[in-house]
Amino acid sequence: LFPMYLLIAVPFPIRINGVDAHWNVVTSSTDSFGVSSTDLTASLPGNSALVNGTKSLSITLNDAGSHTISAFQLNNPLIENGQSPNINVIPQNLDHFAFEQIPSPVNAGVSFPVTIRAETNSGQIVGNFNGMVHLAASTGSSTILPDQVGPFVSGIWSGSVTLTKASSSVSITASDDVLPPHTGTSNLISVLPGAFHRLQVLLPGENPQSGVAPGKSGFPLDQLTGVQFDFNVRGVDAYWNLITQATDSIEITSTDPLVTVPSRSKLFNGVATLSAIMGTAGTHTLSASDITNPSINGDVSSSFLVNPGELDHFEFQTISDQTAGDDFPVEIYAVDIAGNPL
Repeated sequence: LFPMYLLIAVPFPIRINGVDAHWNVVTSSTDSFGVSSTDLTASLPGNSALVNGTKSLSITLNDAGSHTISAFQLNNPLIENGQSPNINVIPQNLDHFAFEQIPSPVNAGVSFPVTIRAETNSGQIVGNFNGMVHLAASTGSSTILPDQVGPFVSGIWSGSVTLTKASSSVSITASDDVLPPHTGTSNLISVLPGAFHRLQVLLPGENPQSGVAPGKSGFPLDQLTGVQFDFNVRGVDAYWNLITQATDSIEITSTDPLVTVPSRSKLFNGVATLSAIMGTAGTHTLSASDITNPSINGDVSSSFLVNPGELDHFEFQTISDQTAGDDFPVEIYAVDIAGNPL
């Protein structure tokens, strides 16, 4: 068993197990083995032997960075060697991470350069830190790409980062896996929406959620035939950030052939709030397309259930001519305002 993160030059325990093909410990194993590491400066234990299928040892890694430890057979070449996961070794004098000033503003979905330094508590670069760090944006999970960077070179990492959620004040935090972690936070930057890319249809029960697929949260509410409800169409960038400058004309259609919707409308400050009346019970969608600029991607709403509305009137099945005095069958339907049977 191996720790995933440790300090340079600090001894730590490991355990070597002799196992079967399904990693069950073979208690009868007493094989001899040796230990090696990708850290060529590591302080390794000497050759040893399993006792009841296992052996606990101590090892010290002396080179910062990502390393592995391997155990290899000495008396049975048919037994496969074992290798640990990557172990991140950090210098003992690492105190925090520092960002170089990030220019502001940036655009959502457009990469920009970032430089991060591993520093001591006095602000000196920790030149032997060459590990990996996690990145997180203050705009929430999954709104920064990539979310892990490295390895650092001589205590510094430089590369490109992309933010996906527009906001007026965003910071980026770097952290390692130590408990408690070493951290560092960038200056505040403004993230502007990207280019107008698509339309987005939001039904009652759904809320916009920019920066993260699918760009909305919640679930569409059921509707009734003949009953009006409101829905929104938004002009957004590739990451569902609202484009308030969008004023395009749009067209609305539906899988319901009896729907009542405005055939054409217009975005105002990037949004159009529209009304619909469904005419057919069943599962349906609403679609929006851009008339002003057909290169803008349209959108199909989530599927939503349309139930029959309230009783509006009765309808008779057609009755043919009859003979006076003779009985004849009659069928009467209770229907909603759109003619759907209840």
